[in-house]
Amino acid sequence: MGGVFTILTTCIFLTWFAMEVIEVYIPPGKHFVTQTLSVTQTLNSSWPLQQLDYNNFFVAYKLQAL
Repeated sequence: MGGVFTILTTCIFLTWFAMEVIEVYIPPGKHFVTQTLSVTQTLNSSWPLQQLDYNNFFVAYKLQAL
């Protein structure tokens, strides 16, 4: 009985793992990476308003040396 339970549990785990790998590595997948460059202050020292909707609210920043 323990061997049958182990085989069943292993099959369930491998099926779940295969589905996760397929979702991540086959497009479109769960995750995507985009890169945008935006100006936060214009040349005349005004600060433009940014229109963000709920789907685009997650923002990541990367500092780069000039």
